[in-house]
Amino acid sequence: MKYGRSRLAKNYTQNYMADELGLTQSQYSRIENGECSVDFNRVAQIAKTLEINLMDIIDWGDTQQFYNCNQAGNNNTMNNYQEFESERKAYLAQIEELKQDKEFLKEQIKFLNEKYGIT
Repeated sequence: MKYGRSRLAKNYTQNYMADELGLTQSQYSRIENGECSVDFNRVAQIAKTLEINLMDIIDWGDTQQFYNCNQAGNNNTMNNYQEFESERKAYLAQIEELKQDKEFLKEQIKFLNEKYGIT
């Protein structure tokens, strides 16, 4: 996960992020330093808090795994890469479909603007 620079760019402290996410500063620090990974929902919370695109902070490497880091710092595996891969493919397919829809709508707007003389 890559979001430490985004946090610093917004002048957010680790304490602020931890409060927003319902974690301790220590837990958040371990997540940010890669000592403890998080589940997909937590990554989405981080992206929302930092006001950045979720896809920009996910490392889609072959070894991607999501974990749940408990208070004691123990990692409990939530998904392994194989289980996550199908979800990732579905999201990527949905993104591609949305891109196509966006282009279609842009063409429709252009057509209607030309038809009704709107500039």
